[in-house]
Amino acid sequence: MAIEYNLNDMQNRRRKKKLVRFLKKAAVVLAIVALGVLAYIFRAKWIPLFEGIGAKYQNSVRNSGELAEDNFPIKIRGTTEHEIGVIENYLTYLDDTHFYMYSVDGELVAERQHSYSSPILKSGSKRALIYDCGGKKLKVESRQKTVYEKEFEGNIILAKLSGNDSAAVVSESDGFACVMYVYNPDGTERYTIKNVDARITDVDFYVGSAGCITANVGVKGGKLISAISKYDFSKTEPDWQSEPVDTYAISAEILQNGDIAVFGDTKFAYYSSDGALAGTYSYPSSLSGFSSGGSTSAILLEREEFRKSTLVIINDINNPITIELDKTAKGVYTSEKEVYVLTSDELVAYSFDGVKIDSISVSDNYTGFVKIGDHIFLNGYNEINRTDFTG
Repeated sequence: MAIEYNLNDMQNRRRKKKLVRFLKKAAVVLAIVALGVLAYIFRAKWIPLFEGIGAKYQNSVRNSGELAEDNFPIKIRGTTEHEIGVIENYLTYLDDTHFYMYSVDGELVAERQHSYSSPILKSGSKRALIYDCGGKKLKVESRQKTVYEKEFEGNIILAKLSGNDSAAVVSESDGFACVMYVYNPDGTERYTIKNVDARITDVDFYVGSAGCITANVGVKGGKLISAISKYDFSKTEPDWQSEPVDTYAISAEILQNGDIAVFGDTKFAYYSSDGALAGTYSYPSSLSGFSSGGSTSAILLEREEFRKSTLVIINDINNPITIELDKTAKGVYTSEKEVYVLTSDELVAYSFDGVKIDSISVSDNYTGFVKIGDHIFLNGYNEINRTDFTG
């Protein structure tokens, strides 16, 4: 039996389906329009939520290694080796005849002449200290002027500035292994240390400059030994002297947690805040660089026979983190967040647990670097360049 179709019913069903589809599309369009109207009305509330997205995107691609333009590169004017440093947010550079200070944009803000034969640059908080190594003179510079100058009877061994720009100067002296003078920020003398047996090889100030530590090198049993002494400037005698270690202490640094990191020529020593020796790390190869930041220390070792370097990160003296680099490293810097290493062709950032975070390509012409905020200043033989590196 043939199936009969009702033409009117079929047309009615088609009309209903078309109407339903039209109503659905109309509802979607009306909803979009309504959302657009609401978004416009309440735009003051939701637009701030998207602020910074463009900046975040820029940060993600800032570490491209591109060099700054305009005032860069800064040309080196001297004829011998030069040094660079940081005071406040300014770049400082010292050559054989002049001291210079530049803004992060490469603008020259200070220029002063000196007559030192072996000038050394040390940075403080808002000042720079320049002394004649093996000579008798030093000066302290701010952005605006030469704050003060001094001349000593004995030759200067070393000098440093504190976080509040107090100064410590170690010099040779008849009858003593060395004498250390401590000066207030205005240049008035505050404290004196006279060492009979050991020579002071480094000094570091506590926050507020109420005291300091000194690294002292002497001889015992025909071997060089180093110990740390802590001084309170309100007392005559030291608070304590640490157990010695058999190395020549090059640098002693007070860490953020109050403990002390000592970089020797053959080993690293870690002391607690009360001077107790917590442990040592003997270098398997030659020391080529070091740095401390926060409560973390970083050491560069050179494997000369392979022309490669090793990075050692120490958060725990009993568990140093060792990273074998496939090239020679030229410098290391430890911030409060990362460790930065300059090699022959790149600048690399590592986390404190040894994970590579980021890197940029650099020229082999650079021998060192300093960091100011997100700016890296690359120190070359004939020029200083700037690149951005967001940590």
